[in-house]
Amino acid sequence: MPAVHYARQLLIALLPEEGATFLDESGAGSWERLLDGVPEPILRAPSGGPLLFKLRDLWAAKHEWRGAVAATRAIWRLKIAAHGPDHPEVLLELGALGTLADRTGRTQDARELLETAHAGLLPFAETEGLKLAIVSANLANHLLRADDQGRAFGLLQRAWELRRRVAPGTQGLVAAQLAELHIRNGREDSAVQLLEDAWSVLRERPGIAHPRTRIVGRHLATGYARGGHAGEAVLVLRELLDSAGGLGDEELATCSFELGVALRGTSSRDEAFRCIDEAVRLTRQLGDPHPALADRLAYLSRIVIHERQRHDEGEGLLREALEADVRLYGEGSPEVAGRYAQLGNLCGQLGRMDEAMGYLDPAASLLRSTRGDDHPQTALAVEYYLELLLIAIRGAVDARDRQLARVYLERAMTLGPPVLGYKHKLVGKLRDVRV
Repeated sequence: MPAVHYARQLLIALLPEEGATFLDESGAGSWERLLDGVPEPILRAPSGGPLLFKLRDLWAAKHEWRGAVAATRAIWRLKIAAHGPDHPEVLLELGALGTLADRTGRTQDARELLETAHAGLLPFAETEGLKLAIVSANLANHLLRADDQGRAFGLLQRAWELRRRVAPGTQGLVAAQLAELHIRNGREDSAVQLLEDAWSVLRERPGIAHPRTRIVGRHLATGYARGGHAGEAVLVLRELLDSAGGLGDEELATCSFELGVALRGTSSRDEAFRCIDEAVRLTRQLGDPHPALADRLAYLSRIVIHERQRHDEGEGLLREALEADVRLYGEGSPEVAGRYAQLGNLCGQLGRMDEAMGYLDPAASLLRSTRGDDHPQTALAVEYYLELLLIAIRGAVDARDRQLARVYLERAMTLGPPVLGYKHKLVGKLRDVRV
């Protein structure tokens, strides 16, 4: 018997009274048109029930929402007829209808359906925990899109706990979502356990090559590194890089850079340098320029200057970072101002005082106007500048050029107290100066 004819007979037998409604809701109009293009393995389902579920999954995966909704409605009606309207099986399908309504932009219908399904399943939490977990997570996702993060967080937490209890090994996606909410709200420390949970599940299925698994792995490595566990971060990042065949150039550059940073927390400084250097090389090829290039160049510059004592090379990297920031953000941006401060500090350390102040003066001014006096970056730039101005004041006093010393002192006192406060040690040194 041809597969289409076989499947048609299964559906007619399953839906003797609802078949016309199903065809109308799906928009197909006939069984042949409905089943046209459906793969034969699906058509060869053992009975009508599994066939209907497989059709629903196929259409949902292909974003053929009308067919998916029609199939779900048919399943929902069948389950009502078999169990009554308040049965967990029925409520699960009601939640599925809510999720499909959400996918098609019918947000009010989605909210009502998901809330009804969730409320109905709450009394069954002990016996039907997985069904409640599924609907809780789907309702949470709807609420996240509606910017109700507080309630969504509680629902995802419940979904995660239920899956861990009743279906261990299925909690990976929920754990990943919950971890992302922790990270988004600055709670990285509390996200580590969730990320470990998600990582252990997702790397088994769908596997380490899957984009979500790799995102979770990188977040987990970051959490380990911030918690002072560099070795654990290295293990995760190495595993990601070992799957480099599944990584694009951008992700390869990011993982290489993050591995280098993590390795610097261990004794593997030479390997760390190679990873960061390679990440910079890859990042140079990604954009014109890539948004991550400037910060990676500046990070590499610090290593080259302070650990390898290659000042000219480090300065070149820092100037390249400045050029990238100018092209990305413009001359008057706080990003450029921060880079001016770094270059000014470097020039000061190399004894090029006039050049250093030529960078630090606009750096301090720009950061005050863009970041504000209370920003740590502004304070750091002003500290750099005051240290040089103190040297310049003492030099002018030694040269008996008190007028120049007063100019420098006035500039320093105009900047120092508003940003650093009168109790700051540099401001105190300036107040002790006699010119």
